[in-house]
Amino acid sequence: MGSFPQTDVAANAVVRNSMPTPGSAGQLGRLQCDPQGNLLFARGMPGKSGLVRLGYSFYKQGDYGLTNPTALPGTTAAAAFTNLNQARSVIIDKISFHGSVVADTAGCWDLIANITQTALTSQPATADTAVIVASLNCACVNAGTMSKVTSSHAVTIVNNGWWSIGNTGYDATTGNETRCFCASIDGLIILPPGHQIGLSCLATDATGSGGFGMLWHEMVL
Repeated sequence: MGSFPQTDVAANAVVRNSMPTPGSAGQLGRLQCDPQGNLLFARGMPGKSGLVRLGYSFYKQGDYGLTNPTALPGTTAAAAFTNLNQARSVIIDKISFHGSVVADTAGCWDLIANITQTALTSQPATADTAVIVASLNCACVNAGTMSKVTSSHAVTIVNNGWWSIGNTGYDATTGNETRCFCASIDGLIILPPGHQIGLSCLATDATGSGGFGMLWHEMVL
C-alpha cells in the first residue's frame, strides 16, 4: 500500500491548538489521513491520545498532611491548583485525594471544589514542596518547565461556592486506614490562564489527613 495523503493541521483548529510552537523540531504541522480525509490516529484511539502523544497531558501530586474540614471551609481551601500558563487553558480530567493517615472514627467523606472567577498573576501561598509536574507520555518529569500548573495548601480563596465533585465515601471502621477517592471530571472543569480550583475533603472527623492530585490536559481555547 502506498502512503496516505496528508492534510494540513491548519485545517483543523482543535488539532492546531494542541500542537507545539510551529516550526519546533519534529513537528511538521501535518497529520496522516485516509483517502476520505479521516485522521488515522482517530481510529481506535481515544480523543485525548493525540494530546498525550504531543506532551500536553500532565499529572501533579500535591503535598500530604492536609486535614479534613468537618464543615464547608468558607475562604480556606485545603489545596489549590493554579494555572499559570500564559496562553493555554487547563482542562481537568481527574481529581484524586489519597487519605494517607486516617486515624479516625467511622464516618463519611466527600470531595468538594471551589473555582476562582478572577485571574491570578502568581502562585498563592502556601506553595507546596512537591513541585514535580509529570507528563503522561513519559517524555518529561520536571518542575513545571512545560506546564505552569502549581499546587498550594492552606490557601485563602474567594468563596464562590463549594460544591461536591463526587465520589463520596463511607466507612464504618474506626482506626488507622488509607483511602483513595478519584473524581472523574472528564473536561467539565476548565481553568483559563491565571485561574485556580480550590479543593477540600469534607469529612465527619477531622483527625484524618491526606493529599490531592490532579490529572489534566492543556489547549489554547
